[in-house]
Amino acid sequence: MPSIRTLAEDLNVNVNTVARAYRELVLEGVIEPVRGEGYIVRRIDEESLIEAALERFMEAAEECKKVGIELERLIHLLKQVYGRREDDPECERSGEEL
Repeated sequence: MPSIRTLAEDLNVNVNTVARAYRELVLEGVIEPVRGEGYIVRRIDEESLIEAALERFMEAAEECKKVGIELERLIHLLKQVYGRREDDPECERSGEEL
């Protein structure tokens, strides 16, 4: 990754702004400082990404349930996201508009 100063110059922003962003990325485990090298992007732990995404999905599903969104509507939306065709018999809608 570019140095803090180089990135600040390239983006035409204050050095402190880039330093703060780098600190936050370190705290989130996205990058890590390497002595004499600067910062490098950490290897991504795919399982951790999956677990975090599933946790956010569960929270969103709970919220949908609380506000009364029907399961069939959520299933339909998921099938849309995953590219299922509308004419697929498994992707029938319950007559409800999105």
